[in-house]
Amino acid sequence: MEIWLVLAVLFLIIEFSTPGLFFGLFFAVASFITYFISLILTDNFWFLVTTFALLSIVAIFSLRPVFIKRFKINETVRPSNIEAFIMKEGVVTEKIDANKKGRVNVESESWLAKSLNNTDIKEGTIVKIEIIDGTTLVVYPKE
Repeated sequence: MEIWLVLAVLFLIIEFSTPGLFFGLFFAVASFITYFISLILTDNFWFLVTTFALLSIVAIFSLRPVFIKRFKINETVRPSNIEAFIMKEGVVTEKIDANKKGRVNVESESWLAKSLNNTDIKEGTIVKIEIIDGTTLVVYPKE
């Protein structure tokens, strides 16, 4: 039944038009295998549909994680905006008191900052950014 060959080509087109998902590829492979089974074993439509479904499920759950890990899909996502500052260094430009906020320059931008351990941090101290609380950087002195 040539329908499986047509489906395989359609699934390959879908795979190539949607980069990074790795779904169409497995359906295409299942379609090709089902096509060859239809040539060799049987023309029973429901048997072939069941075979296609089982092959697709097995391929997605067994091979997709391997492909994602191998091609490092989604590993190039970088933090954006303020999350990019976490674990970076800055310089205290306005003293940070134990229970008050001060200011820190990070990459030529001035930010409100507070101490991670509620300790005083002097002006000119190099600090690392631990977390971000709203628009306030939570910092600690670099050792």
